[in-house]
Amino acid sequence: MALVPWRTVLVGGVLISVGGLAVGQAGAARLIVVLGFVAVLLRTMRINRTIVTGPWRLLLVGGVLALVQAIVRAVHAGVAGVEYPFPSVADAVGLAAYAVMMAGGVSMVRVRTRERRRENTTDALIFATVTGMVTLNVFLAPYLHDSSVPIDERALVLIYSVFTLGLTAMAARISFGPGVRNEAYYLLALAVSVIIVNDILLRGYLAGWDWALDASFAVAPFGFTFVAAAISHPDVSDLTAKPRFEDRGVGRQRLALLAGALLVGPTLLVLAEFGVERIDPLGTICGAAVIGMLVLLRM
Repeated sequence: MALVPWRTVLVGGVLISVGGLAVGQAGAARLIVVLGFVAVLLRTMRINRTIVTGPWRLLLVGGVLALVQAIVRAVHAGVAGVEYPFPSVADAVGLAAYAVMMAGGVSMVRVRTRERRRENTTDALIFATVTGMVTLNVFLAPYLHDSSVPIDERALVLIYSVFTLGLTAMAARISFGPGVRNEAYYLLALAVSVIIVNDILLRGYLAGWDWALDASFAVAPFGFTFVAAAISHPDVSDLTAKPRFEDRGVGRQRLALLAGALLVGPTLLVLAEFGVERIDPLGTICGAAVIGMLVLLRM
């Protein structure tokens, strides 16, 4: 039994996703892609036993929980007659999926690292804080301050946002750290990026951006496609190998990250002075203070 060629998985998933959007059948395309993902996953697990051990076990369990969460929410939507029920029993499954995937990320960092590197963790926290500041001011600030929205709904959105930032920090920590960066790595990175974007869009929909729900449904199949392509790649096992050499230099890209992070807070506050009402000054100031302390710790 041979692996399904990863290029076939990638091209097939992308074509189905794009085709579904083109003909107005995004839901059907999403279902086909998910079924294909499950088929590729089961076949690959039978052939390549390395992806069901170590960090892969946690990442796969997290992915399965995310799939279950989507199914449970779809059933709830059908019963309740609404497009996106919230809060829902599916949220408990969704938060569990995030927790397991973050645990898988921690395990992935450990198997890819020979020694602890505080600066990589600090950089990941800086990146997550910047992401949180932008998300707060673009999507969430008016929603979180809206007293007409039940407090439990706002609290759940805030909890989801914290989990999303945790996953963002974990993905950034893997990216900033050592280890192999092959085609499977970039496919998996794309999948995690789609997951994060999808979750931010869903939070945006709850905050009043009606278009964001359709956008999240449109991007979701690409996440499943990239994951399926990554795990079917013949070099996927190399992602859990420790590198022989770890570079300790601070490159230009890392310096650009630090400089850009320091500018985010002042830029948002300037926008607030020019009348951008969505800016949350208190949250922005707190975020800028956290970034400043992290940069000092980093240096």
